[in-house]
Amino acid sequence: MRCGAERYHMETSLQSSWKTANEAEREEILSELLLQEAPPLIRKVLRQRLGFYLNPLGVNSQQPEAENLYQDILTKLLQRSQDWLADTDKNAIHNYRNLVITIATNACHDYLRAKSPNRARLKNKLRELCTRHRDFKIWAGASHEQLCGFVVWAGEAKSSTAMEQIRKWQTFPDSFFVSGEEVQRLTFTKLVAEVFQQAGGPVELEAMTKLLTTLLGTQDHPLESLDQEQEETDWQPIDPATNAELRLEGRATLQLLWEEIRQLPRQQRAAVCLSLTDQNGNDLFSILLEAEAVTGTQLASDFELSQREFIELLRQLPLDNAGIAEYLGTTRAIVNKWRWRGLQQLRARLRQEK
Repeated sequence: MRCGAERYHMETSLQSSWKTANEAEREEILSELLLQEAPPLIRKVLRQRLGFYLNPLGVNSQQPEAENLYQDILTKLLQRSQDWLADTDKNAIHNYRNLVITIATNACHDYLRAKSPNRARLKNKLRELCTRHRDFKIWAGASHEQLCGFVVWAGEAKSSTAMEQIRKWQTFPDSFFVSGEEVQRLTFTKLVAEVFQQAGGPVELEAMTKLLTTLLGTQDHPLESLDQEQEETDWQPIDPATNAELRLEGRATLQLLWEEIRQLPRQQRAAVCLSLTDQNGNDLFSILLEAEAVTGTQLASDFELSQREFIELLRQLPLDNAGIAEYLGTTRAIVNKWRWRGLQQLRARLRQEK
């Protein structure tokens, strides 16, 4: 894993590093960015924007649309990177992190427009209203999310109280009350003003759009979102038996994953395993051991290591490309190739298992 200074350099001063690199080094930089930097960011955007969850391999057998979208984003990012490689000045990339987030976010917007045309039209209508009407405003929040509200609120942080009120109306639309008038008879401008007034603070543009589609009865077929489901059922007690079943189901998935990984050639297996992490930064071996999907003895045996050697390796995980290259006695460029081939084989095998 890169140190903080190197990661910051990659995000903010990438162009200067690019200009001093030769062609082989540039290809290595692109490969490392595509395989190391981009996937966690893409998975995070898909999770936040659409409620799509993917494992570190970009796989979720329960959400094939998520897998397809993930691959589409990687393809677009690869094409953008190749354009950069072909013409550094014309297609310059100064901040790779922002590029990944932008491409992934735009892909999510395209997906929603195709999947939910009514919602997309209403969101555009709301954005246009907040842009041109003197009483309303749209601005960026602390996490770069789009916020909306009365112009006097512009620049303020998202209101947790207002967001909670929006969620309650979304769940129980009949609880939104406008004295003496039916909601659907209000003009769009007045309805937006009423929601802002009763919410009492800035809200996310996305949440506002979702509520308005419900109040106006213009919903498309809803997307299944794990985030939404979690928010709406947090108050329910958890059945211990169900919780145990979920743990067992997760363990079975990890066991299947490891069986497929074991079949990879040794170099590809190491290149994949030693760098993989989940969204919280946990390495693959720790995830497998925590879930009791694989024993430490088996992992050590599969990597042809003694218990002591395996424990020492575990303490160093996750490794960056340089660390894996040193461990395997090769170059970082070769590690990238082995990882790419290994991941492609794994995705193909896991799809066959569906």
